Amino acid sequence: MTGSTAQDLASWWGIHEFPANRWVQWEIGPLRLSVLRRPREWRIAWRSDGDRLDPVCRRSDDNVEPPTLENDDIRRYIGQGEDNRLEFVPRLADRPVVVNPDIPVFLPPGEKTTLYVSTAAWLRLAEPDGSMLTEIPVYRPSDTWFGPNTREGEIAYASRTSARTSLDELTVLHHRVITPVRIDNRGVDALLVEQLRIPVPALTLYEIEGQGLWTGTVAFTRREGDNTATLQIQDGRELPGPDPRQLAPPRVPVERNAVVHAFSRIFS
Repeated sequence: MTGSTAQDLASWWGIHEFPANRWVQWEIGPLRLSVLRRPREWRIAWRSDGDRLDPVCRRSDDNVEPPTLENDDIRRYIGQGEDNRLEFVPRLADRPVVVNPDIPVFLPPGEKTTLYVSTAAWLRLAEPDGSMLTEIPVYRPSDTWFGPNTREGEIAYASRTSARTSLDELTVLHHRVITPVRIDNRGVDALLVEQLRIPVPALTLYEIEGQGLWTGTVAFTRREGDNTATLQIQDGRELPGPDPRQLAPPRVPVERNAVVHAFSRIFS
């Protein structure tokens, strides 16, 4: 894939070939990724300062301005291999993501719904033999603390979401991952969904042809009479469209049918 000044692409993952001794730049949403192949060395530079909702997916091979230490994170990876190819592998975030609906959502008792939320994808760069060079976020969310107090809880990423309830309203961005979140309120009062903790590292990443990156459904069932919930993580068989293709397994073991003892740790 050489010889063009810039080429718009339908997706960015897969194995790509790079010319020797010439910078190639990828634009993936807000990420600007530059790659240089030298004898037995890769130089990789990136910055992520664009619009996080930018739909661009483009590769530029010619007339690429070299990155600078002032503007980019630049690293060298030295080895004995001579393969001029790299594999771009999408991954999910390495921490849970706490998403905040733009408008707080109330779910009356006895009601259930599915919200569609999206989180930023990570990019794993590896040689075709599987040797990983690095892994970077296409867009790094801000850090947040999620828990009932400063001593009990965990560090997570924070993200905003429109929390769509209809597939027709979804915007497919190939650097963000859509997660269906099913909520079943079996409590005796309305459930305020002001924050939503998505266990992203425990999810499997899929590609649906023409519909971008997805995970399986995360299902929360609020139990009747108390403030606990059952958490279920489902596979991709319920996802819309053609059969999903698995791109990456969970980062951590999946805990199925876990009981969450404090509802405030999932919703608050």
